[in-house]
Amino acid sequence: MLNSAEQQAWEFLSKAPHYAQPAEVETHFGRALAAFGYDRFAATLVNAERYGKEPPALSRQDFEAWDARYWGERYVVHDPCVKLLLKSSKSFAWTDAKPLGDQRAHAMWGEASEFGMNDGYVVRVFGPAGHEVLIRMATASPDTDPANRAVVESLSTVFGTIMLKHWELQDDNP
Repeated sequence: MLNSAEQQAWEFLSKAPHYAQPAEVETHFGRALAAFGYDRFAATLVNAERYGKEPPALSRQDFEAWDARYWGERYVVHDPCVKLLLKSSKSFAWTDAKPLGDQRAHAMWGEASEFGMNDGYVVRVFGPAGHEVLIRMATASPDTDPANRAVVESLSTVFGTIMLKHWELQDDNP
């Protein structure tokens, strides 16, 4: 029998391809993530040659203030998550990245905590035409259960793929 988090995940995974609007996808993805302890998320369109510039957002839920601070302080230069992204396409938790940081990165983690973000998870989704969607999730909790990573990665992959599809269907995108 599935627990409530698994039920939320299954509901999202089975219904997500049928949601007509991006807002519907975001609402149900947010509900599924919350069951695993993540209270905010963002999906951004990135390409390797664009690291260092703020990428366009496909979706943001409670990440606006942090993103403004992050890019305003140019934390991208010191963020150990970026080092992991450049090194590997694997998903990772913030706890995997934190040991790779310098003094400035430690300041960034402290500020993230002040924004109510103490742990997070990052998933990269690859789309057609070289597009990449980066799904960032965060929580006020000091840590999350590593046993849930595979399910959270699956949820994020479906979410990122669908959000990219909606973005590509906009009139001004090829």
